[in-house]
Amino acid sequence: MSLSLGSASHAPAHRVGPLATCSCTVLHYRPCGIFRPCGPERGHRTVRSRAPAPFGAQHHQNRADQGAWRGTAFQCTSPAAQAPSTADQDVEEVKRELLAAIEGTNRGIGGVPAEKRRGILELIARLEELQPAESPTDDLQRVAGAWKLLFSTISITGLRRTKLGLRQFITLGEFTQSIDLERSLATNQVDFSVTGVGMFKGHLRIEASYKVAGPQRVTIDFENATLAPQQLQALFEQNFDLLLSIFNPEGWLDITFLDDVHRVGRDDKGNVFLLERL
Repeated sequence: MSLSLGSASHAPAHRVGPLATCSCTVLHYRPCGIFRPCGPERGHRTVRSRAPAPFGAQHHQNRADQGAWRGTAFQCTSPAAQAPSTADQDVEEVKRELLAAIEGTNRGIGGVPAEKRRGILELIARLEELQPAESPTDDLQRVAGAWKLLFSTISITGLRRTKLGLRQFITLGEFTQSIDLERSLATNQVDFSVTGVGMFKGHLRIEASYKVAGPQRVTIDFENATLAPQQLQALFEQNFDLLLSIFNPEGWLDITFLDDVHRVGRDDKGNVFLLERL
């Protein structure tokens, strides 16, 4: 955007140069900082300026308008710059389909019917194909911060679910992840809600260090795991190894899709993870 001084009138007193063929948004600027559109919003970044009107022209204005108009701004951008690319539109469309497909699956942790699971994985593969994550480990700042799990192929079903009490009185809550670049540490947290006598909430927290192992790959080493509060420790005491085996991230992980909102990862155990930035 460029800003040129103009007269109070909408019509220029004279032209400095020929008017380029262009469809622009003309914005009149007031001292209060308000821009008011006065034309279509599309065109080229070509600007016609005009010279200041003489003081006499200002003098003959209505007194209420004196000094109100300070300049005219031409806000012009090309239609090509405004329109999203076809690839971006395709990615957003696949995302919409994917988010609709995973709705009601509870992140897949309780198991998903085979046909539905296949459809979800096909949509994730389409995301990876449309916008593959090229060398995401070169700039890990893009993955730093907090994320939440939207879907995973990790599932707790059958006997494992029974042993962990997930059929009766323990409910899984949010799955979140925090990535600390300074410490090269990823912290995964699984929240639990316990019903029945003495209702309470708790969590399993796992810390794991990571190292870059390739353009898309990081290796992950388990550091420690904690259960809190003490009541939750007591509930999982006999099956803590089982719980840890399900959620232990040790191994390697490939980042296969990454943008400002979502991330897809695939690990050495064949699991797929879809996460959303918090």
